[in-house]
Amino acid sequence: MLAPQLRPAAVLVFFLIAFGWSWGWWILGRPVGVSDLSDDRFTNILLCGSFGPMIAAFVASFVAGGAGATKSWLGSLIKFRAPWWCYLYTFLLLPLLALIAVTMLGMEAKIGWAKAAGTLVIAMVPNAIIGGIVFGQGPLGEEPGWRGWLQPAAEKRSLFWAPVFLGIIWAAWHAPLFGFESFRQGIASIPIWLTGYTISLIAASCAFGALYRWSRGSVPICVFAHAVLNITAASTSRLWAFDSSEYFFWFYVVVLTIFGVITVCVDRLLGSRKTA
Repeated sequence: MLAPQLRPAAVLVFFLIAFGWSWGWWILGRPVGVSDLSDDRFTNILLCGSFGPMIAAFVASFVAGGAGATKSWLGSLIKFRAPWWCYLYTFLLLPLLALIAVTMLGMEAKIGWAKAAGTLVIAMVPNAIIGGIVFGQGPLGEEPGWRGWLQPAAEKRSLFWAPVFLGIIWAAWHAPLFGFESFRQGIASIPIWLTGYTISLIAASCAFGALYRWSRGSVPICVFAHAVLNITAASTSRLWAFDSSEYFFWFYVVVLTIFGVITVCVDRLLGSRKTA
């Protein structure tokens, strides 16, 4: 399912379900007194809410094109076949960029540079699959909706503005979590943090959207890419000594922006923007 139709009714249904399901869990289901995302009382609620986009895409695909469209969308969820270099790009480029960045900045590795580099880059595949997907939150519930349905539909209108649109929507969807200081990397000013956060999600949308096209509509590729994004962030902040969580946040915004720009350039060279 590479390019679903962007029907107004289907888009409305998608937004109502994606936001309604997720916000319902995160706002109404939030236990009294929970002030940190790591609180065990909120873990399962956070996970359940993350499946809003996936559920929304299931319903919206039917509204847009009936059972045939839904069947096509379901097929994209198990479409693992993609060019080998797509997998290489997905699992290696972002952690390599992070490694290059910390090295250029002279950051101190807590366990030695070689061990830290090996953990970040060489061990990325098992770490992303186990830590980012099996035990992580986000990739499985989000990508079938964002990349599997909404972004390719939006790209039918504008390939340039689609990732910008997705980045803003993606950021807004997380709104109930903005109150958690740990989610904001300790940054007190929500407007300042939100600016950087939205930029990073626009960059990620550029990259994930390109990967979806390169793989001819593989949602698993996007799930892996999302997991790599999460694990690269977690591993880099854990393995290198950053002065503060705020410093790391802006460091990663820049790394993700570079990742997005590189991917857009590669996308243009490959010519997929002419054939999407």
